[in-house]
Amino acid sequence: MALVKGDEAAYSRCPRHEAPPNTFAPSPSHAARQLPVDAPRRQVIFAVAFYCLCSSSLLFLNKLAVNGSGATPLRPGAVVVVQIAFATAACKALAVLDLADIGALTRPKVEGFGLYAVAFVGSIYASVMALRKSNVETFIVFRASTPLAVAALDYVFLGRSAPSSQALASLIATAVAASAYVATDAQFYVEGFAGYSWCFLYFALICFEMTFGKHLTSALRLGVWESVWLTNLLALPLLAALAYVRGDLEGFGEKLISMSMGDGIVLFVSSVVATLIGYAGWLCRGLVSATSYTLIGVANKLGTVLLAIAFLDKHASPLGVLALVCCIAASSQYKQSPLRADVAKAQGAGDVEVASA
Repeated sequence: MALVKGDEAAYSRCPRHEAPPNTFAPSPSHAARQLPVDAPRRQVIFAVAFYCLCSSSLLFLNKLAVNGSGATPLRPGAVVVVQIAFATAACKALAVLDLADIGALTRPKVEGFGLYAVAFVGSIYASVMALRKSNVETFIVFRASTPLAVAALDYVFLGRSAPSSQALASLIATAVAASAYVATDAQFYVEGFAGYSWCFLYFALICFEMTFGKHLTSALRLGVWESVWLTNLLALPLLAALAYVRGDLEGFGEKLISMSMGDGIVLFVSSVVATLIGYAGWLCRGLVSATSYTLIGVANKLGTVLLAIAFLDKHASPLGVLALVCCIAASSQYKQSPLRADVAKAQGAGDVEVASA
């Protein structure tokens, strides 16, 4: 995967010394101040590795959390409400301790992250529901199919060049391998389309979330922890309302009190990891293109599959796992498209690419 120089500049400036912009249009001077080449490369490697670790762990922990060992485990909506509330409080605590820079709420922040929160709430809830309606590999393969759609959105809305032949072949091969996996999944034949409805909803929402999230990093230029805080703060009431309407919060207090020590530890650890994945995610999003960020999420899923095979009762057949491995292998051949010349010039960014792991 390759990193465009304009993306390096996106997170190289310090937001605490600048007033927030009044519009979503990126400033021409946004890419003017840049870090040395080696610094962004090291940062990308750290961010990608950290994100992959958190992503694989959280998917596994969520599966355990919604299938607790107790007689009445927390429902999916309740689990996510706890995680988001924990993340919101944790970010604010870091700010109070002067370990994170979080500014005051402004209209551009609320408007931008409010819309993002709607997609975020929908995608995170759909992902938890998908895990209850299908196995882990089925959920992963829908996630693995999103880069092709995001690449088109990257070109249309975010000023990227069209994917090269190698990149396009990588994205198509990823989608084909995903389709091959679906063909081997017995649940498709048992439950039909209804068994995948939550996965299809997640697919649409994640494509929008990836594209608009990248736009926010360029437009508002906030610190990473502030982006995490705004996302969770604005998503919390929406998700809590949705969980309440669906009845996921029924008996919430009693279930928490009666929760076993093991289930409580799983819920706490999943909340910590959910907070950390927010940090790693926004850090990655500021350093690479929307399509590359989407593929980063895909490339780490093999570890999750291995966890599912080792510890969960639902997992794919050997042919299904092979198709998923092919899907991940194909995604690893993708090369990030540079910004189009006119967009790079408007942002003051060059067209030079920096290779990254």
